[in-house]
Amino acid sequence: MNEREIPTTPEALVRRPPIETVAFGWGVTEDGQLGLMQGPTTKDIPSACILSPKVVEGLLGTKFRGRDGSRRPVVAGSRCTMVVTSDGQVYSFGWNDRATLGQGHKELVTKPSRVVGLQGVHVVQVALGGWHALALDRDGGCWAWGGNEYNQCDALGVGRDISTPARALTNVRAVQVAAGGMHSVALSESGEVWQWGEPWGEFEMTVNREPRRLRMRGMPQTAATATAGERFVRVACGSFHNLALTASGAVYSWGINDYGQLGDGTTINARDLVLVQGLEGVVVVDIACGGWHSVAITEEGDVYVWGRGEYGRLGLGEKG
Repeated sequence: MNEREIPTTPEALVRRPPIETVAFGWGVTEDGQLGLMQGPTTKDIPSACILSPKVVEGLLGTKFRGRDGSRRPVVAGSRCTMVVTSDGQVYSFGWNDRATLGQGHKELVTKPSRVVGLQGVHVVQVALGGWHALALDRDGGCWAWGGNEYNQCDALGVGRDISTPARALTNVRAVQVAAGGMHSVALSESGEVWQWGEPWGEFEMTVNREPRRLRMRGMPQTAATATAGERFVRVACGSFHNLALTASGAVYSWGINDYGQLGDGTTINARDLVLVQGLEGVVVVDIACGGWHSVAITEEGDVYVWGRGEYGRLGLGEKG
């Protein structure tokens, strides 16, 4: 990087870190998900829980990809972690019983190790689901690996677990991927939302787990009217529900709704996109999903929350 390329503003520094970044880890580490273990087995864990930040030495010297919208350089799942470097490589570590780490085996990985099978692929984003993972390359290609019993890797008939990355959603050029508990979601370059895997919200005798383009409730499944002219710019997955943000700042949801996490004023599950209520008159600029709750941030910096509320996860001070 020459002198003219060195970022000088805070925003530019986040998007393009000019030097190697030091990563810290803390919290539960029983599966090696912090990358702090001293050896290859659970007996080598220094402590079941790290109470203060410690340097992840296995990542020293690594130049991380910068953060850009939904594309984050470090993605933490419940039991494993993934890192995207500035040159598009992916490293993973932690729990691996379902081949979630994409390293060609199912053994515990205690230190950051490169995901295999992505040689020549420049990855710009990764997402972690319940026990599967997704990656997006800079050409808009989707990749998937890990648990596949619900076709969450878009690999019907291949096997229960996919141990190395394989192409998914091959007929769509994507700009973002998101992973749920047992399903996957992608946002296309044209602003459409695609889903495959377990179709939460759809309970029929014959379940279709193959990729399908989402439509708004009541709209026919055609390219011209499926989303009523709305262009989506971001998606997010919870365990069994999802959110999608439009270019105009509206929020839609679909999936399981037992705790009101869809925000449509009901607890009825939704197969198709439904408009989130209570956000009239505001422009939403970002969305996120927890396991059973949802969050939206407006252009004014206000935070809206809905869904399952016990343990204070909504920040409202009450259970529900």
